[in-house]
Formats: sequence, C-alpha cells, structure tokens
Amino acid sequence: MVDYVAPENEREEQIGKIWRRFLGFDQVGVHDNFIELGGTSLLATEVCTELRKAFRVDLPLKSFLTAGTIRVLAEEIQRLETERDLAAEQELLAAIENMQTEEVLELLKD
Repeated sequence: MVDYVAPENEREEQIGKIWRRFLGFDQVGVHDNFIELGGTSLLATEVCTELRKAFRVDLPLKSFLTAGTIRVLAEEIQRLETERDLAAEQELLAAIENMQTEEVLELLKD
C-alpha cells in the first residue's frame, strides 16, 4: 500500500466505497492499486459490474484492470460518462431533425 491519499471528488469517493466493500478494507486511497490490495481477477469482474451499475457506463474489464487505481479509474469513468452523454445528445438532435415542423412546435408548447 502507498501513503493514503483521500478522494477529491464524489466519483472517487463512490469508487472507493465500492472497493472497500469488496476488498474488506476500512480505508483505500486513490493511489492504491487494486491488485496489490489483494484484488483477484474474479473480484475485479464483480467490482467492474458494480461500477457499471453505479455510473451507468460500459466499463470494459480490461480498462478497469489497466487503470489500477481509483484516481485513474475515476478519470476513465468520467471519459465514458462524457461519451455516453454526447451520444444521447446526438440521438436527441437526430430525432428532432427527423421531425416535422408541426411536431416540433407541438413539443415546444408543453
């Protein structure tokens, strides 16, 4: 374990809570490495599934293992959240572009 460094934001805090629950530690710093803390590949799969649910992102197991630490993982999750949100915006804009003028005006009334 490296010197403890506390989470700096809500995302890091949430990831830390999940890691602590699965690894059985009272405290996990943002620079601690999942594997070095005793995380196995099976445990990594379970944690990754939990992170996917918590953040509603498609986090590949390989990305989870490559990140290694809470800090790097939080950055990756933020990137995935941004991609997800941009894709949703693009879908909405495409749907609006395909609408008839009357449909758009009707939606704007509400």
